[in-house]
Amino acid sequence: MSWSGNERGSAKRKLIAWYDRNKRDMPWRRTSDPYRILLSEFMLQQTQVDTVIPYFERFTERFPDVEQLASANLDDVLKLWEGLGYYTRARNLHKAADAIVHDHNGKVPDTYEDLLELPGFGPYTSAAVASIAFDKPHAVLDGNVIRVLSRLHGINDPIDKPKTKAALQGLADEFLNASRPGDHNQAVMELGATVCRPRNPTCDCCPVESLCHAHMNGIVDQLPTRTKRKARPTRTYGTVIINHGGHVLISKRREEGLLGGLWEFANSEVSSNDGAKAVQASIASEYGIEIDSLVPFRTVKHAYTHFTAQVRAYTAEWVTGTPESSAHSSHEWVSAKDLESFAYSRIARKLVDALIKDEDAQTSLKLDAIKERPR
Repeated sequence: MSWSGNERGSAKRKLIAWYDRNKRDMPWRRTSDPYRILLSEFMLQQTQVDTVIPYFERFTERFPDVEQLASANLDDVLKLWEGLGYYTRARNLHKAADAIVHDHNGKVPDTYEDLLELPGFGPYTSAAVASIAFDKPHAVLDGNVIRVLSRLHGINDPIDKPKTKAALQGLADEFLNASRPGDHNQAVMELGATVCRPRNPTCDCCPVESLCHAHMNGIVDQLPTRTKRKARPTRTYGTVIINHGGHVLISKRREEGLLGGLWEFANSEVSSNDGAKAVQASIASEYGIEIDSLVPFRTVKHAYTHFTAQVRAYTAEWVTGTPESSAHSSHEWVSAKDLESFAYSRIARKLVDALIKDEDAQTSLKLDAIKERPR
């Protein structure tokens, strides 16, 4: 369904008026600093506002400007990001800060085209920063905007199809309030997050309810549509917390690829039917070390975008060998008091937390008592 020019103008006015009355208070909405706006957009990708706020506040306290972020060690950036997930964002943010300092004299570029050249900047982030920080007329298209536009215009085609996304971007461009582009973009995203939700939308609170095709036709819960997803496969891993003289082995993943730059315990992908002996042999093969005395510790799961990892963790004793592996850039034998100083993958963090709480495991690994520290 297409709107007339009058309908579109009415929808723009109603939306902005609603946003002015109802927008949530967020720290990045209290500033015009492009660096802080850029940082918030990186953090908000695929992450809810309530989760992001404390990370944003800690991050800006530690790195108050782009120069300090650019000069920081990546390990420090990842540690501060730990728990926020999707760590590629943190690595790209660090690279983007470096590019801003060295290629743009420390100033965040103010055009969509220049922003698009920065590491980690796709069409969405470039449009968001250009419009919110610099008031440039570029419409964003994220999950919230897609849902709102699909319902407003009754888009039945699967939204994960490139042709549909292109059509939705066209609708977003037409709908953009060029006099207040940053506020307009935030208003559409706010509407999707608080009113036009995926489930149980509160249509009676929507400022453009009278213009919504899905509402008028009783199909709000049916839109948007996607192509049917394949079942997410499960991969099984054996992970071993290896003790050597009261220290445990952790390994840093190479920066390229999944979980790059994060630390983890020795691990190897195994068959779902494999037990401790198979894990022991696989670790020996992949890390070049001999271990012994494997004891079951925990089983944890974590869902990544394309697969679910099921991890069977053990504790063990080092016997001989110097750890080396193709997937890691470095290895450290870490004392109990230093265990919390590193940035871990989500699964490794679950195991670290479990180890902190398990006094029996600490005793068997000959570790000094670990007391949980606030993070």
